[in-house]
Amino acid sequence: MTEVVHVNLAPLARFRDVIARDLAGNSDGPVRRAMRQWAAIYRGFLQERFNSFSRGGGDWKPLARSTILGRRAKGGGTRRQKIAKARKTRAAAAVRLEKLEAKGQGSTPQAIKALDQIVKAGKTIQDMPTMTGISILRDKGLLFNAVAPQFEGAPGAIQQDIPFGVRVGYGGPGRHPDGTATIADIASFHQEGGPHLPARKIIVPPGEAAIRKMNDVMQAAVDGLARE
Repeated sequence: MTEVVHVNLAPLARFRDVIARDLAGNSDGPVRRAMRQWAAIYRGFLQERFNSFSRGGGDWKPLARSTILGRRAKGGGTRRQKIAKARKTRAAAAVRLEKLEAKGQGSTPQAIKALDQIVKAGKTIQDMPTMTGISILRDKGLLFNAVAPQFEGAPGAIQQDIPFGVRVGYGGPGRHPDGTATIADIASFHQEGGPHLPARKIIVPPGEAAIRKMNDVMQAAVDGLARE
């Protein structure tokens, strides 16, 4: 004796078709939306890593002394110009202090002020050629801003739906304000390095925490679709 069991496969077929269309980029369903969430998670991972590495938390090579001295200093001008100004200030304060001491006024407020200027100028001269207060590849913030978690079309940034995924990174025509190279070109130069430029990779595979978040997002999308 046999019994025939009929199974309605139509919902399963719809489930399959929705996923297939989303993967191919032909629809805007839950799987495709999850992929865009992947992009936000990955961009957040990139920017967090960028922030850490730019402050010495990774393996990026420190900036050359010439590059450091060419960086802008707080209050205006370059660090090189700041050093020159500090040296003049220190020399002038030293002359004033010497004259005051010669008159027996080495403990007056004027003398204390001159000594304070000498100390502060010396610290400026000492700190300016170092990485103190400097973040690598963030002089103008263009490369850093292009990988902000929420894509807002920052110059040099791209985010594109593609079949079976989403493309994230640097691209487009946005140019650096100090030259003719595009921001994407500059990112590529640093990514690959060269004879006189150490490689400082920005685009790398996501870390384990980011991958877990991406898995959770996609699983939630597929589970929700299955319930429908």
